[in-house]
Amino acid sequence: MAYIFMAVHHAAAGHREEIYRRMRDMAAGLAGTAGLIDIGPWLDAAGDRVIGLSMWESREAFEAAMPGSGVPNDTVHDGESRPREYFHLTDAAP
Repeated sequence: MAYIFMAVHHAAAGHREEIYRRMRDMAAGLAGTAGLIDIGPWLDAAGDRVIGLSMWESREAFEAAMPGSGVPNDTVHDGESRPREYFHLTDAAP
């Protein structure tokens, strides 16, 4: 069953391109990771959001490669205006 992890970053004024660049660099560093199908950042054409999408062979592959990622919290990271939103998507019902 395929698995998609989506992270929504809310860029603070003037930080959208910086966040996009950091996410692009992170994606390049994960290339070749076991279970990773595709990864990369996307820009919201109508706003300040930078969306990170990664597709994995399974949630287990994601958890093994990025333990602890995608857990909702109240942290506002540097260059962001509010906490990140995380979505864990599957192609089939549990």
